[in-house]
Amino acid sequence: MSMPNGTSRPMLRGARAISEHLFGDGSRERAVYELRKEFPIFKIGRLLFAYADDLDEVLARKEQAALDTCRQRLEILTRKEMSRLAKPVET
Repeated sequence: MSMPNGTSRPMLRGARAISEHLFGDGSRERAVYELRKEFPIFKIGRLLFAYADDLDEVLARKEQAALDTCRQRLEILTRKEMSRLAKPVET
């Protein structure tokens, strides 16, 4: 199905729609303006627009980066704990 913008990609129109997509809450419009540095949100005239699939892609990358960081921290903590347990206990 073709969208009004001539593509088959769903476009979000306005900060409220983008907020609803990102946060599940249309009332976080102010946060959308702050996220323009991190997400592919663009302005035409006075209105913000974004492609839903582009936002989803950025969210997925951010989620993967957070998971990778957690795994790395866990590995470091595990190595430290294993090292601590391997040391002989002084009595």
